[in-house]
Amino acid sequence: MDQDGSAVPSFQINTTLLEAGAALTLLGLALFGGALMAAINRWVNSLETPPQETAKQKLQQLQSVYSAGSKAWKENMSSSNNSPEAEPEEILYRRVSD
Repeated sequence: MDQDGSAVPSFQINTTLLEAGAALTLLGLALFGGALMAAINRWVNSLETPPQETAKQKLQQLQSVYSAGSKAWKENMSSSNNSPEAEPEEILYRRVSD
């Protein structure tokens, strides 16, 4: 009630419009998701090599680089133990030039 005794109108939401808006929003999201998935599928199919094959190749490259680096590190450590007067730059230069 207001100061003069008249009723104050209460705030009311039209739930029918709210539900319709929510349904349209969900429908729009579903359509957007479907279109996005179709575009991604077309893009993956157009690649020369499948993503799984590319990942396998990169993993093999990483493993070979890791093993080569580990081998070089071990050789460098064993050669530096045999010649303690050698500077690290000289060892690195010798390894790169071999």
